[in-house]
Amino acid sequence: MRGQDKILPEHRSKKAYVYVRQSSMKQVLEHQESGRRQRELAMWVQKMGWPPSAIVVLDSDQAKSGQSSRLREDYKQLVGDVWGCPVGC
Repeated sequence: MRGQDKILPEHRSKKAYVYVRQSSMKQVLEHQESGRRQRELAMWVQKMGWPPSAIVVLDSDQAKSGQSSRLREDYKQLVGDVWGCPVGC
């Protein structure tokens, strides 16, 4: 089975999330290609069959360390939505 064949209609009925993050401002500034490639995952998700309106790009946690989720609002949203119905259920 190819990857796209594993994606079922019930998967596409939910939102698809792309979480973009680099841990430090140095990484954000010095590795801009990484951030660009992470954002391009939204185009890949669209090619896999999700409409643009169902793709959520979360990228406001740039330059925030992974040591704690306290200041990472997009991460909190992602986890909450995975546990809830926008992604999970």
